[in-house]
Amino acid sequence: LVKPIELWTGKQLFSVLLRPHANMRVYVNLTVREKNYSKSGETMCPNDGFVYFRNSELICGQLGKATLGNGNKDGLYSILLRDYNAYAASACMNKLAKLSARWIGNHGFSIGIDDVQPGGRLNENKKARILEGYGKGDELIQSYNKGMLKLQPGCDAAQTLEAQISSFLNNIRETTAKVCMEELHWRNSPLIMSQCGSKGSPINISQ
Repeated sequence: LVKPIELWTGKQLFSVLLRPHANMRVYVNLTVREKNYSKSGETMCPNDGFVYFRNSELICGQLGKATLGNGNKDGLYSILLRDYNAYAASACMNKLAKLSARWIGNHGFSIGIDDVQPGGRLNENKKARILEGYGKGDELIQSYNKGMLKLQPGCDAAQTLEAQISSFLNNIRETTAKVCMEELHWRNSPLIMSQCGSKGSPINISQ
């Protein structure tokens, strides 16, 4: 960053951690799709979920569990261990652990009421999804009462009704979770934990 003042970006800091000086012959080249990858665009992912290292420089992507953990054979530490040696992998891990501990110690990371309180737009979207679900549920119940419900293989009318209602209720929960993920601020603590793969899932956020 140059304006308004010169600052380091997080990607530059991590690139320096990986290769602190020009004499260090560690050149990492890898791509990883993180949990928040939008499934399209790769390096142009709007969620910054496509991690791309070129010659040990972090070009794009937010580092999460897929890159730094999870036993991923295409992760950063596995690549360092495979292409270089155990010392290179452990040195990178040690530097990142020190930086992370210092950052958390100085800035903190906690969940407050504001993090779990939905905004007005999110409440409106949630209400619209739920009302839509109620309408579909009423249609299914009316079809069942009139004897016009199309039966599923191996099920009677009551079992078919239960299966279809359960299916679209699950769908409502998943779509509501997706709305939550899109509407919450990118610095929301539960959202950060879910996206980086630490704790939680979109379903937990919707709940």
